[in-house]
Amino acid sequence: MKTLTWWMAAVFALGATAFGGTGTEADPYTIAEARALAVGTTEYWAQGYIVGGAYNNFDSPWTSDYSISCSDADSESDVNNCLQVKLEADGGRDTWGLATNPGNLGKMIKFRGFRDAYGGFPSFEGVDNADISEVLAENQPPVIGAVGSKSVIESNTLTFTVTATDPADGDEIALVATALPAGATFTGATNARTATGTFTWENAGPLGDYSATFQATDKDGSDTETVSINVHDGSSPGDIAFQGFEGSGIDTWAITAGEASVQDLTGAADTPANQRIRTGSYSWQPGDTDETVVDLELDTVDVSAWSDVEIELHMSATCTNIGDGYGMLSSDAVTFSVALNGGTYSSVLMVSGNDLNGDGIDGVLWGMDAAGVAAATAGVYRTAAPAIGGIDPDGLATVRIFIPDGTTSLQFKASVAQEYYGYYWNIDDIALNGDE
Repeated sequence: MKTLTWWMAAVFALGATAFGGTGTEADPYTIAEARALAVGTTEYWAQGYIVGGAYNNFDSPWTSDYSISCSDADSESDVNNCLQVKLEADGGRDTWGLATNPGNLGKMIKFRGFRDAYGGFPSFEGVDNADISEVLAENQPPVIGAVGSKSVIESNTLTFTVTATDPADGDEIALVATALPAGATFTGATNARTATGTFTWENAGPLGDYSATFQATDKDGSDTETVSINVHDGSSPGDIAFQGFEGSGIDTWAITAGEASVQDLTGAADTPANQRIRTGSYSWQPGDTDETVVDLELDTVDVSAWSDVEIELHMSATCTNIGDGYGMLSSDAVTFSVALNGGTYSSVLMVSGNDLNGDGIDGVLWGMDAAGVAAATAGVYRTAAPAIGGIDPDGLATVRIFIPDGTTSLQFKASVAQEYYGYYWNIDDIALNGDE
């Protein structure tokens, strides 16, 4: 029987995470990056702020030293944005547990462990006391603010600013461009605490996709930011950004976290079969384990030069356990949210399964080739579900979200809830379109 044993919440958002790393001691993962890792035995380094005890215990008094919650933000109070750091009995509990050491709250620490799940939440385990240390604020490298993807009509001028900051200790920052399209310039800057430079590309062209890479360096390290630039002919509608999960030049909507759930599984044994991927060889396919929690983030996008902006993506609902007699139930859902103009996220649309019966199963499944469309406008929340159970040829395979005119930037998030192992919400070909 399909029972509500574990919840999987997989989130992707359009936005940058500060201090992105590679998982080494010298370049540790952020908490978001650590959460996005697949469960396994390989050990990695990560760092973040201690924001609470085990799970969602964010307020004193704390009663256990067995684990602490760490996050990228020192004010975090949502367990779904945290990593559980399981402390061992080798001194880690006595040194870092909040029940014994409430003064550790708010400290940034660096630690090494392997990705697992603790109480159903993403965790680092095998964390020895010797591999935990406090990270002092004055030792942080500069951070380049998210710029987002850019586009320009051929032969026109594209200009934008790039800013790097080091608010912790105000070190002198050298901001430079390390790669530019032919004909483009960047002023660069060297300044303490904040450095800002201006990118200018006059007579942009020829048509095609380009990138510009910027680097900010101080005595504690460096940060880089690569900006995708599309030179187009001005035809309508135009692609502002796109992510098809192929890792190619057309994927201009950059993934900043969560690539572990990008897979090339076609779903040949699924019901319906061969419907996990819409185009190409890859799609986003969370759902490999009962306990997986995945954050998939896409970069911030500047849409200030566009009108009639629309997000369009394609999705399917498939399963490997059709013999159990279940499809996606009403408790299985994907919630789409947007954050406009630097604001907070607001839910726009929830697409769910249903509790109807058809084709010998309870619930509903559909492929990428289904004919149904779910649409919503940012600022007006609605829900949508297929009208029949079983394998639905009119399942909601296309999702459209309309963005109000006057929006200058946007972020996008999809939160996936699946009730059990082997049930997949597959997402492919996410496009941001508009008129310029």
